[in-house]
Amino acid sequence: MPSFNFVIPSNREDLLSRTAGQYYVEEVYSTRKIPVKIQEAKPLLHRSAGLDITQHFDAFYSVVTNFLQLDISTKQVSWTILTKVCELFTNELSKFLHTEADDQLNETLQTKYLNALKMNIYLLTQMIDSYLSLSRKEDRENSTTSKNKKSSKAKSSTALGIDWESECQRSVHILMSVFDLDIHRLWSAQLVEDEFTSLVCNLCFKILEDPTMVKSKLVKSAVLNLLGCIIKKHNQSLSASLKVVQMLQHFDHSATPMAEAVHMWASTYKCRSLVSEVLRELSHIPERDFIRDSSSTKTICSFIVELSYFLPDAVLLNISLLLPRMDEESYMMRNSVLGAVGEIIMQCLSKEGLDEKSKQARDQFLDILYDHANLDVNAFVRSRALHVWLNLVSENSLPVKRCPDLVELCVRLLLDKSNLVRKVSVQLLEALLRNNPFRDNLTISPLQCSLKQEKEKLEELQSIQDEKNGENKSKENEEMLEEGIEEENVEKKDEDGNESKEEQTENEKQDLLKTDEPNLEIEKKKEIIEYLSNAINFVERFNDAVPVLCQLLNSRTQSDVVEAINFFTAAWEFQLGCALEGITGMLEQIWNEDQKIRDAVVSAYRKLYFKTDSNITSKVKTVNVADNMIKLVAGSSNAKLPAIECLIGEIQKSGDWPSAVAQICWDRLTNPLASFAIVTGLSEMKQRKVSIQLLGMLANKDANVIKSKIKTLVSVGLKERTLPTSENVFDFELPFHTCVALSKLAAKKTEAGKYMRQFRYPDDHQLITTLTSLVVSGFNKKSVMWVKFALEAVGVIFQLSDNPILVSTSMLNEIKGVVHVRLSSDEPSGEIPVNELLMRFYSIIGQFALKLLVFIEGDVQSEIKQNRKLQEENEEADKNAQKKNKSSSKDDSHLEDDMGVGGATADDADQEFIKNVLETEIVEPDTPLGSLSEWLVRCCTVVVEPSDLSAVRVQQTASLALAKFMLVSSKFCERHLRLLFTMLEQSPHEGIRANLTIAAGDLSVRFPNVLEPWTSHIYARLNDKSVMVKVYATKVLTNLILNDMIKVKGHVSEMARCIVDENEKISAIAKRFFQELAKKGNSMYNVMPDIISRLSDPEIGIKDEVDFKKIMRFLLEYIQKDKQTESLIEKLCHRLEATRDKQQRRDLAFCLSILNYTEKGVKKLYDNFSLYANVLRDEQVYFLFNNILTKCKKCAKPDVKSQVDELEGKIIDRHACDVSEDECAAKAAEAVRSRKPARSPSVNQNVRKSARKSRPQIKMEVSDESSDDETDAANPPIRRHSMRSRVTRHQAINFSSDDEDSDDSKENTETAISNVDEISKSGSDEVSPIIREKTAKTNRSVLRV
Repeated sequence: MPSFNFVIPSNREDLLSRTAGQYYVEEVYSTRKIPVKIQEAKPLLHRSAGLDITQHFDAFYSVVTNFLQLDISTKQVSWTILTKVCELFTNELSKFLHTEADDQLNETLQTKYLNALKMNIYLLTQMIDSYLSLSRKEDRENSTTSKNKKSSKAKSSTALGIDWESECQRSVHILMSVFDLDIHRLWSAQLVEDEFTSLVCNLCFKILEDPTMVKSKLVKSAVLNLLGCIIKKHNQSLSASLKVVQMLQHFDHSATPMAEAVHMWASTYKCRSLVSEVLRELSHIPERDFIRDSSSTKTICSFIVELSYFLPDAVLLNISLLLPRMDEESYMMRNSVLGAVGEIIMQCLSKEGLDEKSKQARDQFLDILYDHANLDVNAFVRSRALHVWLNLVSENSLPVKRCPDLVELCVRLLLDKSNLVRKVSVQLLEALLRNNPFRDNLTISPLQCSLKQEKEKLEELQSIQDEKNGENKSKENEEMLEEGIEEENVEKKDEDGNESKEEQTENEKQDLLKTDEPNLEIEKKKEIIEYLSNAINFVERFNDAVPVLCQLLNSRTQSDVVEAINFFTAAWEFQLGCALEGITGMLEQIWNEDQKIRDAVVSAYRKLYFKTDSNITSKVKTVNVADNMIKLVAGSSNAKLPAIECLIGEIQKSGDWPSAVAQICWDRLTNPLASFAIVTGLSEMKQRKVSIQLLGMLANKDANVIKSKIKTLVSVGLKERTLPTSENVFDFELPFHTCVALSKLAAKKTEAGKYMRQFRYPDDHQLITTLTSLVVSGFNKKSVMWVKFALEAVGVIFQLSDNPILVSTSMLNEIKGVVHVRLSSDEPSGEIPVNELLMRFYSIIGQFALKLLVFIEGDVQSEIKQNRKLQEENEEADKNAQKKNKSSSKDDSHLEDDMGVGGATADDADQEFIKNVLETEIVEPDTPLGSLSEWLVRCCTVVVEPSDLSAVRVQQTASLALAKFMLVSSKFCERHLRLLFTMLEQSPHEGIRANLTIAAGDLSVRFPNVLEPWTSHIYARLNDKSVMVKVYATKVLTNLILNDMIKVKGHVSEMARCIVDENEKISAIAKRFFQELAKKGNSMYNVMPDIISRLSDPEIGIKDEVDFKKIMRFLLEYIQKDKQTESLIEKLCHRLEATRDKQQRRDLAFCLSILNYTEKGVKKLYDNFSLYANVLRDEQVYFLFNNILTKCKKCAKPDVKSQVDELEGKIIDRHACDVSEDECAAKAAEAVRSRKPARSPSVNQNVRKSARKSRPQIKMEVSDESSDDETDAANPPIRRHSMRSRVTRHQAINFSSDDEDSDDSKENTETAISNVDEISKSGSDEVSPIIREKTAKTNRSVLRV
């Protein structure tokens, strides 16, 4: 019998101390002896199956103690021996416990096995602990040196000498096999001691502390099962719950493992109380801990959500422990509780057949979600609550009656200031739409019709039921009358009692069925009516969301735009009537600079117009795509067509556009489908027009689409037709679209240095001849579209004709001849009026001048350069051929060629030649076009009555044609520039002013130096009476300023005014302008001082303070660089010192209050205190500076916070001092007026005269609104000792600014009155020096400013 017991120590060193009756380590071997001792122990331990561990315990203890000093081989051998011994001992212990009965265990053997068990398990756990520490150390070193996870893992295994993950798993399985046995029988009390279970539990949790070990699913599963077995068999749930909470508080990776552990222990090992204990321990954590430590808070919150996902029923039972956290400050804790509530609703409270208590609990939880999504102050909590709603909707866990209210909530949150909340709100609206409990088609009109029909049916059923109820009442009355007769027949009924009872019950059942059938139908109808009412309410709430979602389409935030596009796509799929507005609105986003937004638009339209059934053939699919695109183009306005063209280009670029669509469009152009016209309502002519539009859009990427069938295009598209409604009116819309498609044949821009010769047709080609004849023949015919067609036709001629000048000149002469004939004869019947004819003539000569300019500067100049380049190449070839015969001397021209100067000189000569042609041979008086310019000038100078609409249109066209003439020649432009700007400013017709505003912008680009003196006149159009003119002026100036074609300084404030314009379009353009300006380096910062100065100016600035604040809030958002903000703070402080207007001071202080302050910004504000100290007497200014201080305190670091506090003290003291001075000065002035003594009029008159002569600038009255310098000059106050005065002031009249007691104030007032009396009694010689001194002081103050 052994004379000792092995006691598991709390510290490893305790085994070194001797204690009576306990085992202790006699010797710790050195690293040199350890391998020998281990080898000696190996055979003995194997033979004894680990029971003789007491003899070799010291050797393994020495291994654990000197683990870091041992070499890898010794560690590996020790580990192998120990694990093998533990396995053998486990098998031996299992045999011992199974062979011996409970009451027959030998006490000696029991003690021996118990000591062996403790020693083996203790050594194994200590060895595992040592390897864990070493593994963690190696992982830290590898993570800092290697980024490759596989290589770091291999290095770690090499350093440890074993595959640690597999060995750790093996060791845990050994421990599990031990605890699977009934080891409690080895203890005398039949209870395993806590030290033993704690030893293994602590080891398990230490393994879970290692993130690398947790990533191994096998190791994690083995450890959790071991802990579950210990908790279940040895009642360790309380200690386990405490350990779980400690893990969550100290290890960031422990949220998911601990949630999985609790789930396993509660479900597999039936430890349900563990959930309550863990949640109770978490509820005892103080709120301040969650606020202070964000990392542990995040881990605990993730654990709560994970636990709610795994065990929603158990969390529901303990939800009272979590709900109080909803009122705490930590937003992460509120988020976790909301997540837990969502999981409970989805998994526990969304089933059918819930009892009333469960329904009530569900409604309470939904109310919590609703309140926090709507009213929580933190945006993260609001978004989290919306995420929970989103999950509920996606899982169909939302009650139907909650749908309309939830839609209304989302509509409100679309205006939330947080883009995260807005994003989730739109996602929730889309989810509500896709998972709606009503139907796939949410068009409101069929729903309303169905509701009306069901209500009518319900009324019919109710009327029938009322009639039946009346009949039943009459039958009851008859039965009551027959009761007497029935009483007489009681005996007979007694005889046939059984039969009568059976017949009575059958009759009662039939009566109940008859009465219940109508009631059931009525209840069904009521349910249907309620269902339809909810559906209509649901759709109407979505209609309320559309205006806000359309605003989000134009948002600066990417997520807003993308989510709005996704919503409108879903709305279109469910046929919401409001979806069309969003579908057409999102088409404009194809121009967005953000690639993700453009991709979202393309993806949306691909779903809407390219999505077809997978069962149909490719041919049918192509036809469907063509039909959808024809309907899209036909239903779009002219303003949307460029966006559709860009959309088609993007789809072509991605390769998703079916190539056969072009052929279908050609077929529709030549042979429109009558069936398609019936289905879509598009006439055959409309199909032709839309088909040629689509072909033109396709030709934008591939010109062969048009070029391959040019004859078909000419024969069908350039054919003269009349309108179906009138034979006298011609339709030129199809020829116009044909010309637009033909213009796509022009050569595209090429890379610099490359030249692509323009593809052109001969002058006698069918296309050119048909086009010119159609223009000339239609010139004198009634048509709405002729002008648009003719302008486009002139452009096509200049693009595709070999000799466009000859062709267009011939065409122009023919038209000119028609005009001369009409003007010299009476107006024949059936033709257009003279004014209409002149308008057409002016339009076409203006277009001729413009296209001629483009042709000469573009094609002619490129052709000249190309010919010169070919000539130079030929000369170079000749020069190389004659190089052998080259003379030794070189002339100057050869020298220039060698230096590379000849090419540049030739380019300059070419440009000079082109310029000379434009200046002298196009619009000068002796040229064909120049002779017509006199017509334009005369028409522009004629005074036209506004009531004469035809004359107004003629003058409008003439002014535009004159502007096109001015684009050709700078000389012509200078001669007529005054006329153009006179019409721009004084013309009473808004159409003329709008056209000339655009023309002025084009002239500024063409001749910037000529237009520079007239810049202010262009800016003046921003204040035009007409909204249309203001819109065009805003667009023109935006283009000019962003392209650096016009100066900004001194005028950009006019653009800033447009931000608050009543017209939303003008406001949107102005905002967009400043957004783009902010992207151009420091441009926004450079113009901000000028904008603030002019808008705050009391004479020319904005009078409405609210508008000023809106503008400044918008503009100052773009001042984001710290250096710019600091410089602007300093400039505003200097401006505050210089200004004398009260409102301007407030405006400047407001600008300071909305800036973002950094440490250097606070220092600037502190250093410039003396500049704005004098304006702090104004209450509004003082309030704004308090807001600045509050903002500074939020972002200030501890070293800066002291400076902020000091600045705050200065501001408070100065404000209090100024207010006290004003009050005392007012009281003293009142006392002077009330106790003024009688004096000689001559003396007073002399005093006033002397004062006026020596000090004309000083006011003798005291006012709260007077400037500080005036107050100081009249009544310089006594400063407090805490205030620092920059200038020493000589005081003539003293007022106390300290509120000490009434006696001192009274005495100071009497002294002031006596001083004033002395001044009044003295002569002019005595008064003048005092006044002169005050005047000199005031002048010094002014000079300082």
